[in-house]
Amino acid sequence: MEPFANRTEPSQGAVFFRGTSAHRPEEFGFLREQGVEIRAGDSRDDSHWRLELLHPTWGRASLSAIRRPLLPTARELKFTAGLEDEDRKKLLGAGWVLGVEAPATEGNVLRDRKFFLRFLRAVMGDEALGAVDDRSRRFWPRGRLDDELQHDAELDVESLCIFHAVVDDEGLESPIRWLHSHGLQEIGGYDFDILRAHPSLNTSSSGHVLRSLAFQSLEGRVAPGEERQYLSGSAPVRAVDSSEF
Repeated sequence: MEPFANRTEPSQGAVFFRGTSAHRPEEFGFLREQGVEIRAGDSRDDSHWRLELLHPTWGRASLSAIRRPLLPTARELKFTAGLEDEDRKKLLGAGWVLGVEAPATEGNVLRDRKFFLRFLRAVMGDEALGAVDDRSRRFWPRGRLDDELQHDAELDVESLCIFHAVVDDEGLESPIRWLHSHGLQEIGGYDFDILRAHPSLNTSSSGHVLRSLAFQSLEGRVAPGEERQYLSGSAPVRAVDSSEF
């Protein structure tokens, strides 16, 4: 197992539905068809109700109907990669939210997060509009989640975070003024920003560089003040704390 994978932070996310009021807890009895044991959970001020879920392979999770949910905004969805226009339209129709939280039980964040996604998909059923991983703010439409869960391989590091890029216009050749990550800090690494990025970061191969940065951030091999070479033959890159920069 990669050293960076040994994390103990719980996974957290939400499933979005149409309407203005949450379903009753007994309406999620269909989860038993997927091998999920359901128990009543302790009530909390921030939720209408709470259930505890247990699966022989996926582990444990809690499901709660949130009283004051944060719904997706048009601005956030517009700048989130991996969504089709139809996905964005559906998510903007959300009116209520179910929160899902799962503790770290495997000692491997890539396996834990994969099992967490299985809980998210199970809760989605046939009615949900989509889901989000709160740690990374990565949205998961039903089809994309089904594709990821077709196999039992560990989650890829790219699914633990998300990247946003600010450009002058939406053209493919437009230079990136500011690129930043979300989700790495939440699991013990460093999120990073790249200002006035080299044009190579706006090409189809840029994912390899960003993936390398994400891996090394989580492995603790890139931190403020450290210098690393990310691609063979390329110039080294030095990380600078944002306050110093």
